[in-house]
Amino acid sequence: MHSFYSFLKNNSSTETVEPPPAPLEVEEPLPEELVLLERTLPDGSTEHILFSSAGDVDVYDLQALCDKVGWPRRPLSKIAASLRNSYLVATLHSIIKSSETGSCLIVLLSQALL
Repeated sequence: MHSFYSFLKNNSSTETVEPPPAPLEVEEPLPEELVLLERTLPDGSTEHILFSSAGDVDVYDLQALCDKVGWPRRPLSKIAASLRNSYLVATLHSIIKSSETGSCLIVLLSQALL
């Protein structure tokens, strides 16, 4: 038995064969902006509900949104860390364009951290 182990130890011609790597799964990139709803309001203005996964989220705006819905305040440093370490940061906006003046009103509806 000792000779078998010495054979394995001294035999340098033994090759190690590794299996081929598994193909990487390619994920479809999410669209950065997507119009979920487009409608005409009674006053003639148009509204778009827009999903966005692009752009930076301001921690002060996010804190203000949390205040509006009654969520407890979090330290801004923790909010910033959550934004940096999230897989996906997404927002929903309502964009209302006036038919008379062409001006726009943009309202943040929601933000999500995934």
